[in-house]
Amino acid sequence: MHYAYYPNDIFCCWGKKTLENTKKKIQKNTASRVNTILVTGYPYGYMMEKEKNKIKSIKDNLKAHGARFIILLLDTSAGSNDNYYAQIFPIKKFELLYKFFLKWLKEDPEIGLIIKPKHFDTLKRSNFFEELRKISYETGRCYIADDIKQPLPWHYAEISNFVFSMSVD
Repeated sequence: MHYAYYPNDIFCCWGKKTLENTKKKIQKNTASRVNTILVTGYPYGYMMEKEKNKIKSIKDNLKAHGARFIILLLDTSAGSNDNYYAQIFPIKKFELLYKFFLKWLKEDPEIGLIIKPKHFDTLKRSNFFEELRKISYETGRCYIADDIKQPLPWHYAEISNFVFSMSVD
């Protein structure tokens, strides 16, 4: 029942859909009771100058190395799913997807790749990370975001032609 999982007196959410989901999931499925739900709106509707400059620099660098079509790859948590409560993206599928994009990057000199991992450590521990770093360095057409907090995924989407995202639902 996740008793006291949401011990808030006030719960902030972004919009009407979040409000509906909050009422359904928190109020009905937990023993917690949130007394007040405040709709605040989406707080990240702007990009600071520092992020704008960083994003522009990434785009300029990818283009300077020949990238004409930039793909943003967003991943999610991945693991072995060896217990009942952690049902996340299977690590084997995670690796297959990354290898597909790496092969494409090697074969097509006009492809650029921006990788924004959910957890950089998961990517770093993968058995293909060294190959990824090597290809990134050799081609100059792959950017790996190692700061999971900034910039936000939509900042990278601003300079991408296509966004590929993996998730478990």
